[in-house]
Amino acid sequence: MINHGLYAESDRSPNTFLFCLKPELQPLQIKLQRGKLNVGLEELDDFIQSNEVVKIEPWIKSATNMDRDGDIYLNRIYRVYIDENKEMETDQLIASIQSLPCILYSESEYLNKPFYTPNDPKYTNQCSLEAVKANLAWDFWNMEDNTPGDENILLASVDTGVDYTHPDLIENIWVNQAELLGNEIIMSLFEIIDGDLDGIISAPEISSFMITQEDVNDDGI
Repeated sequence: MINHGLYAESDRSPNTFLFCLKPELQPLQIKLQRGKLNVGLEELDDFIQSNEVVKIEPWIKSATNMDRDGDIYLNRIYRVYIDENKEMETDQLIASIQSLPCILYSESEYLNKPFYTPNDPKYTNQCSLEAVKANLAWDFWNMEDNTPGDENILLASVDTGVDYTHPDLIENIWVNQAELLGNEIIMSLFEIIDGDLDGIISAPEISSFMITQEDVNDDGI
């Protein structure tokens, strides 16, 4: 493992390790039949049964044959879960599976945590950052003995909105139904503010409405 100094710690997973199939082999067909795990390769199936392997899964589920670096195909890298009573034998299992003719390489799986402490004094007030685990992606940098710019660099984010009907979001995002067009309360308020009834609410119309509400700065007071 190459260390560029950006990690506070690098823990080795006690109950998982990785292996990669040789490039001439097809990706595994992982099946669980009558409680018995098999992958369609006899030598690997024997290893699984004799070493109490709990689970095998693709390391990167979305990887395809296009994702490769020389003989290493990302869709041929797998994560092995071992039984907790085998955790003290991880090194031995890695060496054992490496000796199989179908295996290109095997290695420990490391759980890297970036070394980074935000200097934003209001960081603790931003609950969304912790909720999406944004801090786990900060400070990643792949240039040894170098730093990613300085305080003079400005970053801009262009927000084009959220497609809440996207398959990845629709079941995981909360939508305030009261804000949707078609809601009777919203539509009634829309018609009141839209003075010229052109279907578009302009800044002067909003200002006029707020004046009638005696709340020009829209602070509710």
